[in-house]
Amino acid sequence: MKVLKRKYARMIIVLGFVVLLSIGTAAAFRHNPPVLKGSLIVLAVSVLLISFIRWRYLRCPHCGKSAAIVYWAPGWRQSCPRCKKEILFDDQV
Repeated sequence: MKVLKRKYARMIIVLGFVVLLSIGTAAAFRHNPPVLKGSLIVLAVSVLLISFIRWRYLRCPHCGKSAAIVYWAPGWRQSCPRCKKEILFDDQV
């Protein structure tokens, strides 16, 4: 049985918080060009990393078409919307 690794789901959650913080920083320092430029670079890199990790490591292990919903800890069972098979993480097995 193929399983996904929870560490990638946690990376997505942490990078999501980085995206939110960089948006807040960009809004707060919109009149300070160096800080604005830095926060926009962090935002772009974070969004690209989120996209890459979801595409590469969090796709359905059965059909490979849809991405798993990320959660920090185990507890909720989910299934792929396309193939209807259960998606398991390594700490749920």
